[in-house]
Amino acid sequence: MIRGADISIAQLRALLAVAEAQSYTHAAERLGVSQSGVSHSMQALEKLAGGPLIKKPRRAGDHCARRVSAY
Repeated sequence: MIRGADISIAQLRALLAVAEAQSYTHAAERLGVSQSGVSHSMQALEKLAGGPLIKKPRRAGDHCARRVSAY
């Protein structure tokens, strides 16, 4: 559990979009933001959570796995 963490609605939307789209790029397109913006949001959330939230692709072109860790 993350106590006292400052998590924005934009970060939560990014997490949900990545989980649904299975891709940072496609998530960014859905949200109408840059891919780097989604990446920064995910990095901030992972830092707060203390680890990865989404299984990252193993190679270029792979999509994110359909697993979001519960914290």
